[in-house]
Amino acid sequence: MNDGVMHKPCFIVVGAAKSGTTSLFEYLRRHPQIFLPAGKEIGYFADDLPDNKGLKNLTDYLNFFSSAGEGQICGDVTTAYLFSRTAALNIYNQLGRETKIIIILRNPVDMIYSLWKQNVRDGGENLSLPEAIESAPRRREDREFLEKVQGSAVNYDYMNRARYYDQVKRYIDTFGGSRVKIYIFEKFFEDLDSSLGDLYRFIGVDPDFRLDSYNVYNPAGTVHSKFLHNLYARKSLLSQTARLILQPKTRASIRMWLYKLNTKPVTYPELDKELTERLRADLAEDVRDLEKLSNIVLKDIWF
Repeated sequence: MNDGVMHKPCFIVVGAAKSGTTSLFEYLRRHPQIFLPAGKEIGYFADDLPDNKGLKNLTDYLNFFSSAGEGQICGDVTTAYLFSRTAALNIYNQLGRETKIIIILRNPVDMIYSLWKQNVRDGGENLSLPEAIESAPRRREDREFLEKVQGSAVNYDYMNRARYYDQVKRYIDTFGGSRVKIYIFEKFFEDLDSSLGDLYRFIGVDPDFRLDSYNVYNPAGTVHSKFLHNLYARKSLLSQTARLILQPKTRASIRMWLYKLNTKPVTYPELDKELTERLRADLAEDVRDLEKLSNIVLKDIWF
């Protein structure tokens, strides 16, 4: 329904990466009182990062929500917003201080491994995980890599994506603790009826609504067709043409449809134990700081 009113999001799911946000996106959009665009990762407020769907202004962004029905609450699910240094303040300034912020955090070592697997699946990562971590500083300055990379370049900055403390603190400092809801991936998905009920209550919709089933979306996997994948993932003549002739929300919807159609699950081996311990040691201080900031005991859940 397009009633001519410019709808704006009342809540934003800002991440983290590989923390179940694609599944959460699908669950939320099935609640009758919630409207989400056809695709996630709009990216508009992360204007310090390279991929924001080519949106020029707030009107372009709000056009994603023009089909919301009367009385529906709008939301945006974009994991880049957590990593972005500018998104929190941009959301505050352009959507208002009352915007509710939702953060889901996954064991950072598991997140790193899952993000690396996603990049391998998408064809943009040709290094082992240890090599990729070591290469991150060089890649951040490598213009050729950044121009050719599959998906968002920030998805290859593995260790910095996993250092949650500063990312979460930006939102708490900007919106205040009462407007920021933090969930832990490992606990959230243990009991989805309870977790979603709590989240619905925070958003302001019927907390008793229940889904009939819970599918898992965007699991680790590979692609059916490299050719099809390149149509929507690479910077190609076709993607540039689509940018000229299609509205941003239409492009996002088509890209999400192609992504789902072309992805198939595959099983990867467990992360090497020696590398796991090294990553845990590197991230331990950040996790301790996050515990104090969030008042959530993480050592028994993560490490």
